[in-house]
Amino acid sequence: MKTMLAAILAIAGLVFAVPAATIAAPIERTINGYQVTFGYTEEPPYMEEITRLRVVVRDAAGQPVTGLEDDLKVHGHVQILDIERDFEITLLSFTDRPGVYEGVFVPPKPGDYEWRLAGTLGGSAFDERFTSGEGLLAPIAVRTDIEYGETGSIIATVILVAYGIGLAIMLAWLAWRRWGRRPHAVAEG
Repeated sequence: MKTMLAAILAIAGLVFAVPAATIAAPIERTINGYQVTFGYTEEPPYMEEITRLRVVVRDAAGQPVTGLEDDLKVHGHVQILDIERDFEITLLSFTDRPGVYEGVFVPPKPGDYEWRLAGTLGGSAFDERFTSGEGLLAPIAVRTDIEYGETGSIIATVILVAYGIGLAIMLAWLAWRRWGRRPHAVAEG
């Protein structure tokens, strides 16, 4: 019984020790005296799935800056084979989240994208570039079947294996009680 418990604990330890996918953090920059955070709402973003870009703007005192939806423009750039594609993303603001602006797009291909955030902050124009890559924004990923429920599948498999082991031990114990404890008939001669 102790061996079975140790095996189950070892399997559970392996399941929970599986490293999570590394997720890039949004990029923070100071632009014209304002703190601007640029990134995705969900990471990693996936090809051909609705993805949202988020821009958060705060003043020097850390207070949210509202009313910038007409002043901020986001342009995306990606190369698909030999074709370069440029597109604009419309940013919308939220009354319940001041200083937060989000825009929706559907990435047509995996890999690195280049983003250009331009507009006016504090009366001065700016034009900043944000790119994907190591230490930058997360690249657009391709979802594989295993990613849809990887952790859940592993946990379900561990539970199923533990159940099977427990069932086998219980059946062996019952068989031993039923047939292993019977007194053996003494042969009469």
